[in-house]
This record gives sequence, C-alpha cells and structure tokens, in this order.
Amino acid sequence: MKIISKKGMSLPTGLTTDMSIRREVSILQQLNHPNIVRIERFFDSNDRVFLILELAEGGELFDRITSQPNQSGFDNETAKFLCYQMAQAVKYLHDKDITHRDLKPENFLLLESGQNKTLVKLADFGVSKLVSSETMLRTFCGTQCYLAPEIMKSNGQPYTSKVDVWSLGVIFFICLAGYPPFTEERKDFDLQTQICDGHVNFPPEHWGNVDPAAIDLIKRMLVVQTDQRLSMRQVCAHRWFKDDKVLSELRQLLDRECQLQVQRQQQQSSAASEAAASSAAGNYLANWSPGQPLVDEVAADEVAADEVAMTSKPMVRGGRKRPSQTPAGGAEDRQPAKKMSVQ
Repeated sequence: MKIISKKGMSLPTGLTTDMSIRREVSILQQLNHPNIVRIERFFDSNDRVFLILELAEGGELFDRITSQPNQSGFDNETAKFLCYQMAQAVKYLHDKDITHRDLKPENFLLLESGQNKTLVKLADFGVSKLVSSETMLRTFCGTQCYLAPEIMKSNGQPYTSKVDVWSLGVIFFICLAGYPPFTEERKDFDLQTQICDGHVNFPPEHWGNVDPAAIDLIKRMLVVQTDQRLSMRQVCAHRWFKDDKVLSELRQLLDRECQLQVQRQQQQSSAASEAAASSAAGNYLANWSPGQPLVDEVAADEVAADEVAMTSKPMVRGGRKRPSQTPAGGAEDRQPAKKMSVQ
C-alpha cells in the first residue's frame, strides 16, 4: 500500500497535490505490462490518499544496489537481466506517449527478495506526463543527479521523452558500478556542469571487467545532444541485450508471473476477468522469445557501430553519501534521502 499525505507535500512547479495524485492513478490504471506495477484499488480522504499496489517484496532497486558486496554494483549478467526489464518498461511508456520524468533506482521495485534475478516493476508516476508527437514537455521536474541536461538548461523551453533515456542511462551506470556518474562530491566540475557538458568517465579500475557493449550502450544514452541520443527503441535493440541465456531466464520468470496472475484473477474476480488477464499476459509474452528483443531488428542496425569515444577528466572518488536528491526547481523530494556516492 502507498499512502500519500496531502499536507505539506512538495511538488515540482505547476503541480498541485490533487493534480499529482490524479495523474499517478490515471496513468497506472491504463498501463498493462509485467514490468510496471499494477494498481489494485484506490481510496481518497480529506488528508490522505491510499493506493493499493501490486506487492513487490524485494523492495527498491536502490537498496538492492547499495547492499551488494563492497557496494560495487551487480555482475554483468545480473545487471543485464535487470536493465533489460527497465528498458522494456520505459519503452512501453514511450510507445503510449507517456514520459516518466523522474526515473531513479527508488522508483524501480523488485518483485522478490533474496535473489537479484527477479522481475523489476516501475512505479511512482506522480510527475509523469502524457505527450503526443506534437507536444513537447516543459515542466521543470525530476531528481537532480538523474536529470537530463536539456531539463537543467531548459528555462521553460520544451524537451522530449528522451529525458527518460538519459535518466535510465544513469541508472544503468549505477547498476554496473555501484556509484553514480554525476555527483556533488566531484572536485573537477560542479553537478550542473557535469551533467550539462556530459562529463562522465569509466575508470578501468572499476570498469575493466564490465562488458564493453554495456559501456557502449551507456555512452550512447548519456549523450548531451538529444538528436544523437538513442531512443528507447534503439536502447532495447542494443547488442548488449542480445543474450539468449539472460532472455531465456527472463522468459521463465515471466511465464511463472503470468500463471500467478491468472490464479489471482481466478480467486478474486469473474471468468471474464480471468480471460482478460490471461490474454493480456499472453499478448505480451507472444513476442518475447530468447535472443529476440521486443523491437524491430532495424533498430539494432542503427546502434551497431563501434564503441563511442568519450573523453573527460578522471572522476574524483571520496566518501560515500548519496548525491543530491532535491528535485529540480528547489522543492524537497517526497522520499527521504538515502546514501549513495562515489567510492
């Protein structure tokens, strides 16, 4: 259950509490994807809102990352297993003209505890926005260290759903390294300059054992120029995700989750609802075969070039505390601050 207090709730500029709540409920109710949290029921009172959400016993991805040995991130295979699911969730949103705008590890939930290879569920749509092909986003929102450069430099100017691609690239970086690419602890540049100028590097002492394809993907997601940054369709088709073993394991988990979903529907609702649940799950899995991404293969050709060359000053590594989690515009984040930083 998610309980939202209407009193003293700080939100990005232009959003009221009721607007944010209505937006989150409206968006969640229209989504049907195994990597997006389901909303079961919704209750509203004078001072609080109660959202009955799908149970995700594994907690936040953020906590799972910081609990890894030496806080060094996941191994290549586990990171790929989790990152592919996150990419599929965001691509699904973009296909429906929805931009999340606040992607961060706290907003990805893990279905099961005790194991890293589990289903990932995207949640918290309070600052998401529907956007048509003719509409550009303008609201200044997000969480600073995950914020795309075009938002930081926008001054009310429009931007596109590629802000999510940038934020997801930051999350992929953290999953593999255990620390963020942009932080206020760096001594070479301030946080805004790091992001706006794309100052990110991959020191070999921390990235030497990481699959070069993963580094290539992250570099292509963290490109300052939006017209050169990958789309979510291209992200999902990247060569890093062409792994029969990982996708086969993921399909097994999805098959099991679909069976559980049908069983829940059998217990809670009519035969019609059961059929609808089975059909929805089956439609999603129908195109998910081992080694075959859920996008056109032409997208893979668009991102199959050699690794992108990127230069920047070495990252300064210091104590461990979480980078700034203040939403852009100065309002305090709704979630309490946690700790993550460079090692």
